Amino acid sequence: MVFARGSRRLALVTLVSAAAAAHGAAQTGKIDGDRLLDPTRLLEVEITLPADDWDRLRVQARDPVAFFAGRAVDDPYVYYEADLRLDGREIQSVGVRKKGLFGSLDDQRPSLKIKFNEFVDQDPVEGLNRLTLNNNKQDTSQLSQYLSYKLFRDAGVHAPRCSMALVTVNGESLGIYSHVESIKKPFLERSFGDDRGNLFEGTLTDFHPRAIDKIEVKTNKKKDDRSDLMRLAELLAAPELTTDALEQVIDLDEFLRYWALESILRFWDGYASNQNNYYYYVDPQTDLGHFIPWGADNSFGSGGFGGFGGFGGQRGTAIYAQSILCNRAYHIEGMPERYRETMLELLDEVWDEQVLLAEIEAIEPLIEEHLHGSQSNASGALDDLHDFVLSRREQLEQELEDWPAEVPARPRKPSYTVPVGAVEGTFTAEWSDEAVAEPSRTGSAKLEIELDGEALEFERMGVSARKYEAPRFGGFGGGLGGGRGFGRGFGRGRGSRPEPPAQVSLTLSGVRGGGEEPLTIDLTLLRTVFEAASGDEIEVTGRLREGRGGRRGGFGFGFGGAPNRSVVGTLCLTKSGTTAGSEIVGELELVISEARGGFFAPGGRLPE
Repeated sequence: MVFARGSRRLALVTLVSAAAAAHGAAQTGKIDGDRLLDPTRLLEVEITLPADDWDRLRVQARDPVAFFAGRAVDDPYVYYEADLRLDGREIQSVGVRKKGLFGSLDDQRPSLKIKFNEFVDQDPVEGLNRLTLNNNKQDTSQLSQYLSYKLFRDAGVHAPRCSMALVTVNGESLGIYSHVESIKKPFLERSFGDDRGNLFEGTLTDFHPRAIDKIEVKTNKKKDDRSDLMRLAELLAAPELTTDALEQVIDLDEFLRYWALESILRFWDGYASNQNNYYYYVDPQTDLGHFIPWGADNSFGSGGFGGFGGFGGQRGTAIYAQSILCNRAYHIEGMPERYRETMLELLDEVWDEQVLLAEIEAIEPLIEEHLHGSQSNASGALDDLHDFVLSRREQLEQELEDWPAEVPARPRKPSYTVPVGAVEGTFTAEWSDEAVAEPSRTGSAKLEIELDGEALEFERMGVSARKYEAPRFGGFGGGLGGGRGFGRGFGRGRGSRPEPPAQVSLTLSGVRGGGEEPLTIDLTLLRTVFEAASGDEIEVTGRLREGRGGRRGGFGFGFGGAPNRSVVGTLCLTKSGTTAGSEIVGELELVISEARGGFFAPGGRLPE
């Protein structure tokens, strides 16, 4: 069978590690980590922390301006000290923080990370140094993550374990969460038998020389060694790619199983389709790279941002080939048939409808009495999950009969940014309690602006400042303001909501001569920082718009082909105030960047 060698090695390492962990827990009095990841029981997680800290934690969000500008997104999440009751055992002074990018963000039921030794030097759980608790906001059946990771492991792919958890914070039940094994050194030791290698995390990026700086280094951080990434990126950028060359860099047999299983599960938000949600680990024993699945809450045909996965117009579901590695590998002679054979063997030896249905039926009674009010759609989603399991084989076998599949001729461009201009100068303004109809006619600014290699000249330039009001995105109630990670974010929960930190919107608008459309720069920053006016440098992000209403370069996320341009830099305020008519004086220095590839050019392909 295709996956026999990897499966036997993985099973042996897992068996030995599990036995050692159980023995170690018994000897030291530690909590058994394997027991916490047992899917046949419901893990109870009770968190207690000051109410003010909980309110601050749950409204934190990543900076969407930075994200949609294609830049690396700063992590705004802060650990708060809390006490924990885990599986009936007390653990004091752990660190708790929010987690998530956008789709799972929620200010009522946030996904959480619990780090045992954040505030106290302690190691209370055998084989785990932290907990990852996903709120299942997009995993509406509650079981996609558990089943996906189990199938990956059954296929001989290194993947995290997963169980179901009931999470309570300050006595209030938040419902059912997925407890997913964190991809940290304990996982690497258990899975590979060696945790010394370089581990990386990819989020909406790919193995291209111009994009690997967006892949996050997760181990050996002080070295910041990206040579393993560049090794694969340079191989994929070469004019010719061969099977032999790939097998010198990655475990190709295992990758084929990983790749085919993403398609079987319709995991559109993974590496193959969306250049997203993956870890990459280079095993120091073999010097070969391995892909580790992550973020599998949008598998089994579930909804979410499913349209993003279809960028490029690819037909069929038996293969995803948007990413650079998958697309280039598929065009190697003989690879389409090898991929097909891998998928057929997975369908024959891993995809077992009766086993999957039995797993669903075993877990459903564990969770059904503990669902949160916002999880009321779980029953219908479970029906859809049943239907998917029963129908998926026939659909795939039909597609595999008409083979090879048609895939894009070239990979999708990964997300990256390029500098396209700069802004520097001083300004004065007055605080306004209302929106200003013509920002270019209020306040004044002396700015030097270079854009696309041209020094811009303006007939007039104005500045306005007022309370920030978050714009809307589609059907989501989330804000899209900048402010270095603060704002409402996507995925608002139900019920009473704490207010996020107050922000200020600073708008610079200039009108050029000769009928040129106006240019506007929107910056946001925390109100407390704005009011301090200390003269110190403040890091800011924002967006650049050309035209009234942002017809060019606006915050349209680049889907329509307009430039997606953002600004990042520093702002210094010497005077400020937030009452009507207060004088505001400052200076700024910004870099203008344009996002390309990825979300921002859905039809964009790497050149031949």
